Amino acid sequence: MTGASKQAALDGEWRTRIPMFGYTARGAAVVESEASAIREGARSLLSGVSTGEISRRWNTAGLTTREGNPFTSKKVVAVLRNPTYAALSTYRGQIVGAGQWPAIIDEHTHRTVVGILDGRRTVARDRRWQGSGVYLCGKCGSTTHVTPSRATNYYVCKQTAHLWRRQDTLDAYIDTLVTDRLTAEDAHLVLDKSDDVPSLEGKRDGLERRLEALAQIFGTREVDGHQLKARTAQVRYAATRIDTALAAQTQWDRLAKSIGADDLRARWERIGADDLRARWEKIGADRRGTVIALLMTVTILPSPRGRKAFDPAFVRIDWKH
Repeated sequence: MTGASKQAALDGEWRTRIPMFGYTARGAAVVESEASAIREGARSLLSGVSTGEISRRWNTAGLTTREGNPFTSKKVVAVLRNPTYAALSTYRGQIVGAGQWPAIIDEHTHRTVVGILDGRRTVARDRRWQGSGVYLCGKCGSTTHVTPSRATNYYVCKQTAHLWRRQDTLDAYIDTLVTDRLTAEDAHLVLDKSDDVPSLEGKRDGLERRLEALAQIFGTREVDGHQLKARTAQVRYAATRIDTALAAQTQWDRLAKSIGADDLRARWERIGADDLRARWEKIGADRRGTVIALLMTVTILPSPRGRKAFDPAFVRIDWKH
């Protein structure tokens, strides 16, 4: 039976008995309302939206899992990571070739999404505040979250409440820094992070062909399981590095476009600060946090006791770009 299962996977046959979100029985056709949600979910993730927000959107649209349960962040991750939606056949968790069922997303999108998800330490929750999980505590290095106190919101260290900073004034300061950076004369150097994408994709395709060849060789028993595992691990390590580069490029592209930087790239012109500020506010706290994390490291430093007014001297900015 094991040999038959492996051969069925190599032949690209649909092997999942449990009904899958997005497909009718045995992958005969896509369920368009669900497939559309999967495509939009992938696009949203690539543009910086959290899996928590994606799950809320799916639930609001009335979508449920095949068990009839609402979606959670973890369940969204499971869907977006699944190679079946890119019509990729798997055997024991490894992609072994193309599937014979209709794809919902293309292979490049799937690999880019997986690269982004693999780069996250935990399943991200939606940020209501742009600095949540982004700004660092200057005492212990932990991230911060927002806590209300007497009708005012404060960024507080997640580990222990040994550092507080008022949310609205700190966010306004960071907003100004971002606006100034992205409207500077050299902003195109910040936003133009283009790697040689066609070259990377070509190398990625070559590695995928090597994996397919290894699977075929294993089928003829020219290599044993140990040799296959070792060779596959080498190829997948190289593929992961390329996927990470492609994922980063895709994320930079979408984030740049979300603030109108595609115009800046095309014409090498400056975007006015007022225009950028308006766009910056519209993209939402979750995506703003992603942009901030790409541009800089924000560390909230301890301030003297009794100091109430905001002082930028007690915020350290380490620019990445």
